[in-house]
Amino acid sequence: MGKFTNLLAVEDIRTREIRVVSAHPKHGGSTKTIVVEPGKSNSVNTKFTVTYPENNIVLAIKRPVRRGTSFEEVTYPLF
Repeated sequence: MGKFTNLLAVEDIRTREIRVVSAHPKHGGSTKTIVVEPGKSNSVNTKFTVTYPENNIVLAIKRPVRRGTSFEEVTYPLF
């Protein structure tokens, strides 16, 4: 499977701008403008928290899941 990362759709709730951030399930992730930290894992919908900047939320997560003997990418909305 190689590098295990998740893609997160992150929304600024003030401007409604949506950005994509790559985040490792144990180490989180960051860009020049966003910092995401991992939270307690709850299986498929791994919990992430946007710690910077304020007023940003995770809308969806795209991650690999096992299907038989291989993996496929699946997108889940968070709620």
